[in-house]
Amino acid sequence: MLKRKRYLILVFGLVAIFKSVQPAHAAQTVYNDEAAYLADLATMGYVSAADGFESNNFWGLLETDSAPNVTNQGITWTGLGGGVTLNHGDDRSGQWALESTPPGSPFDGFLATANEPLFGFGGWFRSGNAGSGGQNDVSAFLNGSPGEFDGFGVPTSNYVFWGVIDTAGIGSLQFETEPVDPPEPGSGDPIDPSKTFYLDDFTFGFATAPSRREPGTRWNSTTGGTYATGSNWNGDATPLPTDNALFHLGSATPYTVNFSQGGAVSQTVVANDKVAFDLGGFQFNVLQANITRESLIVAERPGDVGELTLSNGTIAGVNAVVAHSTNSTGLLTVNDGATVSLTGTMRVGSGGNGTLDINAGGKVTSGGSGIAYGGIVGQLDGTGTVNVSGAGARWDTASFSPIAVGLGGTGTLNVSDGAFVTASTVVAGAKAGNGLVNEPTGMGTINVSGAGTLLSGTLTIAQDGPASMNVTDSARLSGSGGTIAVSADADVLLDGPDTSWTINIGGSSRGTLNVGVGDQIGSFASFPPPPLLTGTLTIQNGASVVAEETFIGKTRKGKGILTVTGPGSSWSSGSQFSGNTFIGHEGDGELNVLDGANIQTGQAMIGRHGLRDQLRGVANISGVGSTWTTPSAIWVGFNNDPQIYSGAGLFVAEGVLNVTEGGTVSSSQLGLASRKISIGKVNISGDGSAISTNSVSFGKTSTTTFTFGSNAEMTIADGGLLDVMNNIDVHHGLLTLDGGTINATSLRLHGAQLINPNDPNETGDTTVALTGTGQINANIENEGGHVEPGLSAGVLNVLGDYTQLIEGTLSIELGGIDNSDSLSPQYDQLSIDGIAMLGGALDVSLLDLGSGVFAPQLGDTFGFLSATGGFGGMFDEVNLPPLPTGLDWQLSPGGQSLFLNVVSSYTADFDDDGDVDGDDLSLWEESFGMNANADADLDGDSDGNDFLAWQREFAPSPSTSVALAIPEPSTLLLLLLALTYGTTFREHRQVPKLLAPCGLLVALFGATYCFAAVERYKTETEY
Repeated sequence: MLKRKRYLILVFGLVAIFKSVQPAHAAQTVYNDEAAYLADLATMGYVSAADGFESNNFWGLLETDSAPNVTNQGITWTGLGGGVTLNHGDDRSGQWALESTPPGSPFDGFLATANEPLFGFGGWFRSGNAGSGGQNDVSAFLNGSPGEFDGFGVPTSNYVFWGVIDTAGIGSLQFETEPVDPPEPGSGDPIDPSKTFYLDDFTFGFATAPSRREPGTRWNSTTGGTYATGSNWNGDATPLPTDNALFHLGSATPYTVNFSQGGAVSQTVVANDKVAFDLGGFQFNVLQANITRESLIVAERPGDVGELTLSNGTIAGVNAVVAHSTNSTGLLTVNDGATVSLTGTMRVGSGGNGTLDINAGGKVTSGGSGIAYGGIVGQLDGTGTVNVSGAGARWDTASFSPIAVGLGGTGTLNVSDGAFVTASTVVAGAKAGNGLVNEPTGMGTINVSGAGTLLSGTLTIAQDGPASMNVTDSARLSGSGGTIAVSADADVLLDGPDTSWTINIGGSSRGTLNVGVGDQIGSFASFPPPPLLTGTLTIQNGASVVAEETFIGKTRKGKGILTVTGPGSSWSSGSQFSGNTFIGHEGDGELNVLDGANIQTGQAMIGRHGLRDQLRGVANISGVGSTWTTPSAIWVGFNNDPQIYSGAGLFVAEGVLNVTEGGTVSSSQLGLASRKISIGKVNISGDGSAISTNSVSFGKTSTTTFTFGSNAEMTIADGGLLDVMNNIDVHHGLLTLDGGTINATSLRLHGAQLINPNDPNETGDTTVALTGTGQINANIENEGGHVEPGLSAGVLNVLGDYTQLIEGTLSIELGGIDNSDSLSPQYDQLSIDGIAMLGGALDVSLLDLGSGVFAPQLGDTFGFLSATGGFGGMFDEVNLPPLPTGLDWQLSPGGQSLFLNVVSSYTADFDDDGDVDGDDLSLWEESFGMNANADADLDGDSDGNDFLAWQREFAPSPSTSVALAIPEPSTLLLLLLALTYGTTFREHRQVPKLLAPCGLLVALFGATYCFAAVERYKTETEY
């Protein structure tokens, strides 16, 4: 590299070129060994002052920002690249190193200036971006001139020590890296990058301990006086615009400084003092722009108790701080007619305990272009409180300048009694922003109260740390967005009539309300989810919130709870044409509309993406007068991104809508689990509870089999109502009535295939079911589902027609025969006030009502289906439970009802006593040719074929005494002859044929009866 020959160059190397201590001339000693340097400082009697750039009181702001220079321990550091900042990662020890920023070109470095007599200067150096050489040559200038030192190289890989003791005094030291030089022609060397330079762990030697206060001109009158009077100042001269004005008398009670004209100083510092400024209607300028020094300081150093009260005029500057350091206490009061006008940041509680009071008529303005924060309340582990109170009291920040309440500290913002606070953004509970693993996380509280009070700005409550906000007594919030609980828990309350929060209605961008966001890192499908961060928003006692879009439980790490409760309380989000509402978007979301509150939304999705049994959306609409109205659709369980769902059914869009105790919901459409991998559940319960909509769909319309399907369930109970203008389509799912009512044009059970997402091992089945007890005012079309009256045994009433196709099933449970008690029926009934067109299957099962499974008895009859308009068709398949031997089922119509009867399984059991015996024969004899009371073959009469049936089935039990009433033999034979040959025999040759039927009589009653009957038959037929 080319060398700058005009400099004497001091070389630091990993291998020392010099001895540990190398005298340069009589007054100077140069060191590359820290221990030797420190030992000589002590031996020579200098006061050591160390600086590792770690103290927040002096360096904290440079953890996140930069400044042209900074002063600490009597040394002012100026970066040759344009500024100084702190660097974490290139530090030697602790957490921070001092860095010149931006990287210097053609060279980088620092100028260190001593503000007090300095004799020793030593610390550790490291360079960066050295290029191919691996180190930078560094030049040192002592008191503006090159020292008698050789050049030294500072490596990029680690730190080296360099120090100097000069008994003549050190006014300044400047260090420069070698410049960025072009490569020599033909060398092929790369162009050097811009240089970087880091310093750490310095120790200085002073004659006396350096002051840590800003230097300046001090006020000396404890009784107050006129600012422009020179005798009130040490030195008998009013501070110049380049001076600092210092108030440090330690007064126990405030004194007043009167301004008779405008003026300017670099800084105004109220250190340990209590003072009031009567500005006399003038503007007083404080010109210091360095963020580390501030234009206005109240309570500068640890132990200070500083108070400044302003009235009747303006203080104009760049930055201001109240309670600058740890263990300081500061109070700045801005009274009626006073203004603090800043182009930078107003910081309250920056390490200490600070308070800013802006009273009625007082004003503070702060912030501006490029300013990170227009206001910070509670910073660097400090505690800050800002009170803006009374009509005309204002704190306004310029565009794009946020206010942070709790930025690495504890902050409270109180706005009350008609005051205004406006900012582009207000953040409560945020990290200091220094990027450390253990960086301080702030806590924030915002209270807004009173008619006419306004807090305006996009609000983020609990950005990083816990926070809360209370808006009461007709106060107002407005802004382009609101976010609650990003990386910590948060509670927000709006309470009282006319208390409101309006989010960007009519603005140029969509105003979004986020409740329970969570700081999700990585993809949604990461599993397991981290602990949830909970954000709550409560709107009560007539308060209102209006937004254009809302997320409740936005990411998988967020849990959001939005509660609207009480008459007059309301929440509005979106419209028919813009703005969705997501309840459980990816996290856990809960919406509660209670006790007469009302909400209005655009399209709403309850359970958008989630984690089964853990992350879902729930909406509860409960209480008389509680309403949810939307001109758009409500989707309960609505996954729209199945690609992210992998891993054995863990991920599913799960949504629940509960409408209870008189709550109502009105929408254009209601969909339950309308997409694959979705769970949608709706419960309507209680008198007056109702959902009104144009159409309802259960499940996904496609019949495609998915890896994981969807599950739709709705229960309407205890007086609940589902009121549908058009159709209800159940593609797959369960619709249950438990004392509820359904109104619709048609209720259609389609029967698509389903794989339940709650059961990853399921292979698929058809689970479309309409079940329960209640009233359906609609035509039912059972194309492929199950209709199951009763939840145990019960009656399902249908005002409309019932049509069951070949794939449909009617399921009936029998638990007894008595349905006289409508509240406790013993078997299922489907009662249709219309026409029943039957097909498909009838499934009948037996029920245990508490005393064992019901056992049907002979003669039991069940009118399980009635249709006032009559029946058409018949079931294609009938599945019945088994009965004991001798009993059978009989399906028979009777007027407007269809009965299921328990009958004897014997066709010749004419007296229906469960057996075939002589009593049945007697009944057959009485009925023969007369009626159909002994009609075994169901041909409409009682004839010989029926007797043969009796003959086949007759089997008296040997252990049972059977009394038979034997008919006259001639009568039996006549009947048998009539059966075999007809009623008239003309030829005697037919007589031998009587022997065949006579055999039966022989078997039954003996030969005597048979032959006696034959003889009688001969006579009566003219044999």
